[in-house]
Amino acid sequence: MTLRPAYLLGVLVLLAAGAGIALQGDPAPAANPASVAASVQVSQAPRSTKPSAPTADASTEWLDNEAALMDNALYKAGRMPKSGCRPPSDRLRSSAVVIAYARVMVGCLNRSWKQLLTRADFSFYPPDFAAYKDKTSSPCGPADDGAVAFYCPENHKIYLDWPEYVTKRRDEQPYAQTALMDVMAHEYGHHVQELVGIGAFADDRYERASGDAQLEESRRTELQASCFGAAFLGADKQSLQLVGERLEGLQDDMSTGDESGGARDHGSEENNQYWTSSAFDSASPASCNTWKASAEYVS
Repeated sequence: MTLRPAYLLGVLVLLAAGAGIALQGDPAPAANPASVAASVQVSQAPRSTKPSAPTADASTEWLDNEAALMDNALYKAGRMPKSGCRPPSDRLRSSAVVIAYARVMVGCLNRSWKQLLTRADFSFYPPDFAAYKDKTSSPCGPADDGAVAFYCPENHKIYLDWPEYVTKRRDEQPYAQTALMDVMAHEYGHHVQELVGIGAFADDRYERASGDAQLEESRRTELQASCFGAAFLGADKQSLQLVGERLEGLQDDMSTGDESGGARDHGSEENNQYWTSSAFDSASPASCNTWKASAEYVS
């Protein structure tokens, strides 16, 4: 998710290649891969200024804003370039290994998205990254309870709760690794939304809505971020060795939806699977236009 200053939505984290790491706390005990997958909730970060609704004089500009969501040039940019991503083979047994693994993933995401965004005539800059243990704060606010990562658009930084991905058991490694891949790719998806103008205009729509309609706006944002992440993972499925139990683990991670009884702000398991499987197969953001989708596909 992305944290916005005026509100909190959900949480996930990304690592920027070459970015400085803010690490808090000591290595955590082993994590259960099942709990890793279940805890992958995405969040959105609050923004420092609340967007105002358009006036009559701004109607033309507002239509342009809506076009940035529904007819963005990114949807026509083609397939994701392969990055040839090869994360470390070391087991995720400590904070150092988890952070190193995530750093490599962000470098891979940078390479692929930079090429695609340049092709679509967008400017590119990498996100920053910070790793934390249990609690942290950001210009967008504190991390939500239970969130494992989040992206803050105020400082273009991905925050990762690293203990969630530490496990000492050999049989849990494939699932911990794919869960980390998924959360990194998702949070990077929020960064992409910022780079192409979707993030700010999605915030406008969110602020103008209320109740169930506001939750639907959140789901459109979160499902798209997951979809963008899946497009990258699909393009690099060979180098990431996404076959067998690793592929099954990733598919479980990507289809994680809103928890029963919780806020309906990330989408159902069925719709998470719908968007991520389509993008994984196509390896293209063309599969990710959640803004034109009917309500049943973003429930």
